[in-house]
Amino acid sequence: MILDISLVLYRPNIDEFTRTAKSLSCVRDEFRFIHVLVSGSVYLHERVNEILNLTVGLDKCKIYTRFDNLGFASGHNFLLGKSFALGSNYCVVLNPDIRVKSGVISDFVRIIEACGDNSLFGPSLERVDEPPADGASRVFDSNGIEWENSARHFDRDMGNLWKIDYGRIFTVQGLTGACLFVKRGVFFDLVKNTGYFFDDTFLAYREDAELGVRAGVFGISSKLIQIDGFGHVRSVRGYERGRSLPDLLGVRNRFLIMIRLGKFRPGNFLSFIRDAAVFFGVFFVEKSSIGGLFSAYRMRRYVKYTSAVRKVK
Repeated sequence: MILDISLVLYRPNIDEFTRTAKSLSCVRDEFRFIHVLVSGSVYLHERVNEILNLTVGLDKCKIYTRFDNLGFASGHNFLLGKSFALGSNYCVVLNPDIRVKSGVISDFVRIIEACGDNSLFGPSLERVDEPPADGASRVFDSNGIEWENSARHFDRDMGNLWKIDYGRIFTVQGLTGACLFVKRGVFFDLVKNTGYFFDDTFLAYREDAELGVRAGVFGISSKLIQIDGFGHVRSVRGYERGRSLPDLLGVRNRFLIMIRLGKFRPGNFLSFIRDAAVFFGVFFVEKSSIGGLFSAYRMRRYVKYTSAVRKVK
């Protein structure tokens, strides 16, 4: 079993990335390579190389540098392709703010192998606060993705007290892209049937939710495994808004999902009421997100007519 890690960095916070790299050094023997895509200045490239050399070791890293920004979706598509071309059986998509405890990757893969399904797999994630809050209770960051009838999706159990049945596997509507185990066969099946793994029209945000629905249409389920050892340091939680770029992309990608998935978008009549509310909201409340709405409108024909999902009867 050969397992790699995929990590996309765009102007990362150096202190945060250093903590992530130190965490990954604790599981150095549990993966073959970390495939890292670094976008930004020459100085940033040098700093990332230096940090990886001092923590994980450059012998365990495949570093690809760019000066533009491919985004989360296309960046991980690029790295997943590199990993599987070099013969890996699994590649783990990670955010640069994930914490991993020693032994947990190996344990997780053993559970997957015993399950044997040709599915997407992800772990239950614990919320990690830095610096740690004294006396704070352990809580979930994500226990899979769930869709509401209004076509709004969220991380299940976010903020609820941490309580798991170790090793339990259950099917969910999607898995967070912050930590996603991708099997070689699943990757190539999705690329063959739909043209891509993550949808390249999504720069970032909501691409993991779209992936879960699209994969399900083609018979690939999303399975959540409850396990202790994966943590997520999240800067935006739940339905919090107020950050211009995530808000803009959230609006843009909501409508791209509607166009891309067509009748397969989860929800009922409430989803169209929510669409209308978001549409008018960007003009009268959250005006900073108008650009996202216009972007979705300009892309609508391309998104509709290149959708493999909309061709399914």
